[in-house]
Amino acid sequence: MAGAGFYVDPKYPDVIACLEADGWAPVRHWTFPTCRLRFVNYAKVQWAYVKPAHIVNHLEHAVLLSQKHELLAHLRLRHSLHHIAPRSAASLDEWRHLFLYAQVLLVLKHPTSFASHLPTALAIAAELQRRNPDTSVARAHGLLMVDTAFLNPLALDGLYSALQREVATSIPAAQHDEIQAILRHLQACDPQYHFVATQNLWIAKPSGLSQGRGIELVTSLAELEAIWASPMVVQQYIERPLTIHGRKFDIRQWVLITDVAPLQVFWYESCYLRFASTAYNLASSSSLQDKTMHLCNNSIQKHVTSAAHGEIPEHMWPLPRFQRHLAYTYPYTLVLTVFRCRELGHEALWESTLRPAMQFACAEALASVATKLRRVGEGFEWLGLDFLIDETFRVWLLEVNVSPDVSHSTATTAALVPPATRDLLALVLRQDETRGWRRLDLASVQPPAYS
Repeated sequence: MAGAGFYVDPKYPDVIACLEADGWAPVRHWTFPTCRLRFVNYAKVQWAYVKPAHIVNHLEHAVLLSQKHELLAHLRLRHSLHHIAPRSAASLDEWRHLFLYAQVLLVLKHPTSFASHLPTALAIAAELQRRNPDTSVARAHGLLMVDTAFLNPLALDGLYSALQREVATSIPAAQHDEIQAILRHLQACDPQYHFVATQNLWIAKPSGLSQGRGIELVTSLAELEAIWASPMVVQQYIERPLTIHGRKFDIRQWVLITDVAPLQVFWYESCYLRFASTAYNLASSSSLQDKTMHLCNNSIQKHVTSAAHGEIPEHMWPLPRFQRHLAYTYPYTLVLTVFRCRELGHEALWESTLRPAMQFACAEALASVATKLRRVGEGFEWLGLDFLIDETFRVWLLEVNVSPDVSHSTATTAALVPPATRDLLALVLRQDETRGWRRLDLASVQPPAYS
């Protein structure tokens, strides 16, 4: 395609460099008749003017993946939702039921510290157990929440607030046994039972924003009502994430869609970890407001003035560094304890467990919107998926990003972005599948063994 024209946003210098090296010529505007390829932000694409021969770096309606409330609505049609993404709500009314359930778990897990709320919590838990008698059905399709109309409104008001720990009191042995029986039942019903440990935390995310903008942690109905701005998604906070050197991290994984009928997906061979700069600690209430502790976005961490952890330069790791950490940190016995599914040594933790779980969550997210995606011209979509691993090594999809950041913000991204861009263009323009983008066979992707 030497001599063909391209229009590329300046924020994609690697795309420009690759195209010019291949003989493409820049044009001053995408309407120029020689313009064959456009690489721009989604909002700049005018779909009505994309012709069959045009190559554009987006699929129409791909924002159904990046708009958090839309992705949630589509994921609800998948039975896997409760196994791949934290429990979420897109309305206050829906969230009240989810928050109340988590509050009940908190009280029952710490009955001597929240004794005044125990009668109400037990009443709600008994109703939950009655509504979800078959644990396998509940685990597969999600818990049925309770209708709180039968409860005292004053008692409910107390549970909708942030609970304060009381002076520990003993409870009768019979009541203790009752609580443990209910908790065992709920644990069997709920793959996210372990999210509630010492607090009931939720993270509120404006649906259309990225880079950590507008995100807040909330612990009560009043706190959420004070910041609510629809569309918004409230997601249960994973209180006990896997940490490295005491820091929380997430994983940014690149995925490419090259066609929609049928869906053709490619998985980039490498990914990278993004770290919070502040050591993870929920002991103080003030820590809940520290975004440098809870959000791993580079857009947040790059403004931190204190030095990064000596083992985590620029708050990022490439995948090989993470793999070495897994190999040397987690013994064989721990892997067996966590998964209890097959004999895995630590060298197999990434290849055989974590990456397949990420790929399953990715496949489910893409499948949820596949019928809505439209390939206009020779369109494609480069996505950035964010995952979190909890302390039990379960993988959770946090969100999907259209037009992910591909700047050289750190040494890690500066090393990854140029080859990923070069390999993507080779795949899109020349169907070269021999490089870093690996075809993801959606039909063969299986749910993780712990689901």
